[in-house]
This record gives sequence, C-alpha cells and structure tokens, in this order.
Amino acid sequence: MEPFIKISDVSEALGVPTSTLRFWDKEGLIRFERNDDNNYRNFSYQTMLDICDIIFFRSLELPLSTIKNINTKSADDLNLLLRETKTELQQKIAYLQQVTERIEARETKLEKYQHMQAQPLRVIKAKLSPVRSFNFQDKEMVQLYLDDPGLSADILAAPFNDSMVCGMFVDSEVKNIIREGDGEERNYLHGLLWMNRDKQMNAEDFWSTSQRLGYKPGQIICKYLVSTKEEGQELRNFFEAWLEID
Repeated sequence: MEPFIKISDVSEALGVPTSTLRFWDKEGLIRFERNDDNNYRNFSYQTMLDICDIIFFRSLELPLSTIKNINTKSADDLNLLLRETKTELQQKIAYLQQVTERIEARETKLEKYQHMQAQPLRVIKAKLSPVRSFNFQDKEMVQLYLDDPGLSADILAAPFNDSMVCGMFVDSEVKNIIREGDGEERNYLHGLLWMNRDKQMNAEDFWSTSQRLGYKPGQIICKYLVSTKEEGQELRNFFEAWLEID
C-alpha cells in the first residue's frame, strides 16, 4: 500500500465518514502507524483489515464494546459469537417476514374495500364458516385478532341497531358457536357495511334493498376490512357484509 494515504481517500473508498474513522482510531478499534515527520496516519494493510472487520461486525448490529474485544477471542469463542448472532438475526428475519405477511394481508383488504366501494349491494351465493363467540380471556383468540382483525365475524341482528355480537370465523365446529356454518351455499345480500364512531351505520340500506328485491332479511354477518376517512366524511370502520335473505 502506498504511504501517506489521506484519511479522506480511505473514507471515500470505503464509504465511511472521516469522523467515524477518527473515532474508531480514538477507541482503539483500528491500528495505524504514524509518520515520524508529520504525525499523519499511515494506512497500512493491517489498518484496512481492521476497518473491514469493523464494517462486517457492525453490519451484524454488534455494539462497539463487543467489537473492541474481537481480537482477544479464540477461534472457538469467535465461532460461538457468530453462531449466536446468526440465530438472533434469523429470529429477526422470521419476525420481519411475519410483519411483511401482515402488511400484505392489510393491502389485500384495502384492495377489496376499494373494489367493493364501487359495487352496489347485490345477491350472491356463499357458504360462510361457523362463527365462534369472542372471549377476551382466551389469549390465543385475542392474539389471533390482534394479528389480523379481518378474522372477525361480527353479527348484527334485525331490526338493525348499534349492537353487534363479536365473534370470529372458525374452520370447524367448536365450543361457543354463535352461528352455525352453512351446510351448502345460500343466498346473501352482499356489500360494504360501514359504521362510524357514533355507531351510525348503513345497515338500513341492506334491509330496504332486501325488501325491495322481495326477500325476508335475517342477520348481517360482518367481516372487518379497514378503518379509513374518505374526503368529506368522518372516520368509518368498513366491513364486508352478508345479509341473510330468504
């Protein structure tokens, strides 16, 4: 390596601020030789190795206090540190993957909301799963709800008011079922239900539309989609909703 390389040259080449290089020098993390004539730092091959090691270990999110002691560790100790760090990073990756999946689920619900917003109430055939009553003492159920409120299955009985029975869709018959699953496809009036913070809602639109179409309405089963505020409106909770009709 050529002597008397400027710290600014190394900073530019490695993408490390000069202030950081000087701090690492002060903390004893990198080793320099000093020029006898002007006391300038001489960047040697060893200095470059030190800098590369620090950049690597910092990328593992290790604190400087740990990095300071790297050169005192045996091969076995260093291998153990790397294995433990890899395990921690793998756990973080798994967590971030879960968060990413939850983001994607929210994106899907937003897309459904935007699609349904442009659709009128209409009669469809559907086969809904059983609905289990929601229990705040059931930690597993609460965690499932926190992870994805879209698992909710709230039931609004006719005549429609502001009282909802809270539940969750389940894959099979279990205890505390508040609505049996459909044995086969049946008719529902399907559309977007909204409710504001004052518990005002558009449930009456489902009622009147079903009567206009000649159906007898039953309960509305609601699945949470998103809470949002459209221009000129208050904040509203939006649900995909199925009105039982006969």
